[in-house]
Formats: sequence, structure tokens, C-alpha cells
Amino acid sequence: MIVLKTDVIMGNVFMIKKNCDDYDPCTDDSCEYGECVNVPKDCDDYDPCTDDKCNEYGHCENTKKDCDDYDPCTDDSCNEYWERENNQKDNNDYDPCTEDICNEYGHCENNRKNCDDYDDCTEDSCNEYGDCEHTEKDCDDYDDCTEDSCNEYGDCEHTEKDCDDYDDCTTDSCQYGECAHDEVVCNDYDDCTEDSCQYGECVYNEKDCDDYDDCTVDSCSYGECVYSKKDCDDYIECTDDCCENGECLNTPNHDYCVSDDPCLQGSCDPYSGCVYNNVCGDGDYN
Repeated sequence: MIVLKTDVIMGNVFMIKKNCDDYDPCTDDSCEYGECVNVPKDCDDYDPCTDDKCNEYGHCENTKKDCDDYDPCTDDSCNEYWERENNQKDNNDYDPCTEDICNEYGHCENNRKNCDDYDDCTEDSCNEYGDCEHTEKDCDDYDDCTEDSCNEYGDCEHTEKDCDDYDDCTTDSCQYGECAHDEVVCNDYDDCTEDSCQYGECVYNEKDCDDYDDCTVDSCSYGECVYSKKDCDDYIECTDDCCENGECLNTPNHDYCVSDDPCLQGSCDPYSGCVYNNVCGDGDYN
């Protein structure tokens, strides 16, 4: 609206525009049909996720809506419906053997799943399904003659199989997982000894060829017993030599010393043989 004002002194007419300023920088001021119109400044940016306003200087400010839930492990946003969304941060590394978390600083941590069963004799692992597996430690040394085990410290032990039969006269060993007990060989290669093992020592006893006849000389030859008559020959022709109860008897046989000479009477001396006495008085004859 224009107001007409007359200058009385000079007779001039002035046109003065109506002042509609409401001194609010955030309104658009105008005059329509003589009326002041003060329309708030349009700061709408048509973004539902901004807070729109006009500042003290008359400038529009479009501030993002504060959707922060102060949780570092959420992704905070504003959706198309002006709603706040606070979605948990995706920490999944798609490894079933990790435990996925978000730490206090908002960083992802993918920690290996703890499958330790605190048994040093198992090998612990996580399978493709995320399940823990505890496999017995393989201590097999592929020797059938050892007993394989795992000790309290997780070390493999291979103990020789106990094949001791507590017989000192056998040699004990293990063959293909089976115990073998071989007799100790005590052969002295003498056919006239009886070879044996006693308390782990070889004993070689003379073969017993005793026929319990005191008048034989017993011996062994090539493994066979030999029984020879005891030699009681005194080499005196007029004695009858024999053995009785192991003793030699050399009995004088006076008949052996009979002379064809009637004057000679013969007798047997066990030390010198036949002795002849002259019974006709002419002297002795030997």
C-alpha cells in the first residue's frame, strides 16, 4: 500500500510504501490489498530426516535428525517414514568357527571358538558346522610289539610289550605282536652229555651209562653206552681170574700145574705161577 503525503510548504505530493516489516528475519514480509502479510520462510528441504528451521539471521538450517542411540554397535539412521532405526552392526564373517561380536569401541571382533577340552591327549578343532571336535592324539608307531599311549603331558609313549614268561631258560621276544618264548640252546655238541638249562645257566651232565654192574667199566661213545668187562687178568697163567662185586679175584688153579713127572708135585703160586716140588727128594723145580 502506498500512502500519499502532501508537503504543505512546497505543495508536493510524496508516495510512501507501507512498512510491513515485522522485524522477524524468518518471515517473508509483504503488503497485499493494503494488509501486511508476514509469511514464515519456507525452509523445508523435503527430507523427512532433517529438522528444518530458520536461524536468527534468516538462513535456513536443515539439520540431520539425531538418531544416535549412543550404542557404538548399532548403525543409526532415519528411514523414509521419519522413524529412527538403530540396527545392530553386522559382525558376521560367515565363519561358523568364530564368535562374532562388536566391542565397546564399535569394532567387529571375530574370535576363534574355544574348543579346548583341556585334555593334552586330544587334538581339538572346529568343524565346518561350527561344532567342536576332540580327536584322540594318534600315538601309533606302527610297531605291533609296543603298547602306545599318551601321557598326562600330552607326549606319546611307546612301551615294549611285556613278553616275560618268568622262565630264565627261554629267550622272550615279540614277533608281529605275538609273544615268542624260545628255549635257550645249551648244545655243547658232545653226544655223551645231557644238555639242559637251569636257572638261566647251561648245564652239561655226563650221560648216565651206569648198568649197576660193578664188574663192568661203563662209558659212552658217540652217544651210546658201552659196557666193558672189568679187566681182572693178573697175567698169571695158573690163576682163574674173575670179578665179583666189583673186586678182582685171582684164584690159584693147582690143577693147571699138574706135571707129567710123578716126582714133581705142582702147585700154583698166585704171584709167580706154577711151582713144582720134587717129592722124590731130588730138589725143587720151577
